[in-house]
Amino acid sequence: MYACAACEDMRVVTPGLPLSVARCGTAVRWLLRKRYELYRNVPDLDVHMSGDCIVVTDTASDFVAVYHKPTSEPWLKLKQRTLTKDHVLYASAFKAANDNARVKADHC
Repeated sequence: MYACAACEDMRVVTPGLPLSVARCGTAVRWLLRKRYELYRNVPDLDVHMSGDCIVVTDTASDFVAVYHKPTSEPWLKLKQRTLTKDHVLYASAFKAANDNARVKADHC
């Protein structure tokens, strides 16, 4: 058991949260705020198919990520990308490619 950093309430820590944040109303608000901050500035991405690859581009930052689906594996694999320190952009690009692959699979 750990004390909540905000309200000092002693509770069992929720898995995945920092040790200083306990399961209470304050911790839930903290988690939701962090999640909102991460996805508030999600870039506007352009997704298109190029052969058997899915190409995701962000025109604002010249970011490009190319994904493909190997026949022997059930998930997309990153083939090539532009280096950047923006991890939200990486996550958004993968989500956009994955959503595009699911839409294409539903239409086949």
